[in-house]
Amino acid sequence: TLRRGPQIVPGVSTLQRSYLDDDAEPAEAGMELDLYLDASGSMPNPRQGSPAVLAGTILALSMLRGGGRVRVTVFSGPGEVAGTTGFVRDHVRVVTALAWYLGNGTTFPLDLYGFRYEHLPIADERVRRHLVVISDDGLVSMFGEGNEEFIKVAPAVRPKLTTATLVLQDHRHQVAPLAEAAGYDIFYLESMEDAPQVCAKLAGVLHG
Repeated sequence: TLRRGPQIVPGVSTLQRSYLDDDAEPAEAGMELDLYLDASGSMPNPRQGSPAVLAGTILALSMLRGGGRVRVTVFSGPGEVAGTTGFVRDHVRVVTALAWYLGNGTTFPLDLYGFRYEHLPIADERVRRHLVVISDDGLVSMFGEGNEEFIKVAPAVRPKLTTATLVLQDHRHQVAPLAEAAGYDIFYLESMEDAPQVCAKLAGVLHG
């Protein structure tokens, strides 16, 4: 104030405005996170607090901060899906999509999954495509159990992904042989409460 003028007038000359640039958005990198979140009745309801949603948020925001794009798909029974329309860089849309809860049975949307990747080339260094699915033992449906019409989809999509990771609460490890045969990695959870910590570590792995 004294630098602006020798006469100090309270309420007039004691106010100085500063204009700061907004934080620059990170340059877009060649990374995509295709995030599928189980929103069936066996998963925690976000209204009561969901560690699965928190885990997905950690992964998604990490990817966005690194300049990547995120597509969110939440799923439950046959034909029950919600999420973002394509890959986005908007954190509000991503977090809003993760909070959807459908609350019915568990059927992984193999028809949609196959359609999205059908005409894409094999993964290479130009675009790193990371798939992460957060679910429980109902994910046997991703490999055709109860979904036999699309049993070849998961193995067919795998070469088009840089990494493919399942974050599962599956105490009997019944998804394991199916996932291994199709080339998918698994992080096992003792409890869904462990999902945020696991996904925080996974976020670092995806960024290399």
